[in-house]
Amino acid sequence: NSPLLRPGTFCYPLKQRWFATLTWSDIEPIDGGRTISNQVGYHNGVDLGGAEGMVEIIAATDAVVVSSRGEVLDEYDEGAPVQPRYDVVYLRDRRGWYYRYSHFQSIDPGIVPGRVLKQGDRLGILGKEGASGGWTHLHFHIASRQPSGKWGLQNAYAFLHEAYRNQYKPPLLACARPQQMIRAGESVVLDATPSWSACGSIR
Repeated sequence: NSPLLRPGTFCYPLKQRWFATLTWSDIEPIDGGRTISNQVGYHNGVDLGGAEGMVEIIAATDAVVVSSRGEVLDEYDEGAPVQPRYDVVYLRDRRGWYYRYSHFQSIDPGIVPGRVLKQGDRLGILGKEGASGGWTHLHFHIASRQPSGKWGLQNAYAFLHEAYRNQYKPPLLACARPQQMIRAGESVVLDATPSWSACGSIR
């Protein structure tokens, strides 16, 4: 029952009581469609749905702003996974982890490269800008140094799950992923084991 991260160092990045994701947190295949891409790509990070223009996005950790609205800090880690874009904010925390927040409707004017933030500071408002697929959500992911020394994905879902539970204390969290493909006429077995209940038992 020990915490995944040191208590007080990570919070849920949206100011809302709704824990929602339409794309699971693993490296899930996605089809860009005929007019966008003729290749299947892979989605990483977690997509957290919400109400467009109504939900505040906040810093999940104490951090420094590395990139905002396409502008970039002059100096940051060599080869760091930062791809500047008008609707994206990158933060770096004391662990050396890089946090990507995407699809803002608006980014607050004070969120500029080099600014030091406290956990919970407001970054902007939830939207569907950029390559969002046309639906309102926060794309959130963490990149960190891997044992190889290269940059790679630090799966954020477990941290988000823990932070949400600590902040909002829900009686139940249900997860309907990963996807499974079936053909018409085939039978399926529903499995609730990826879900969580405060009572400790789901049947």
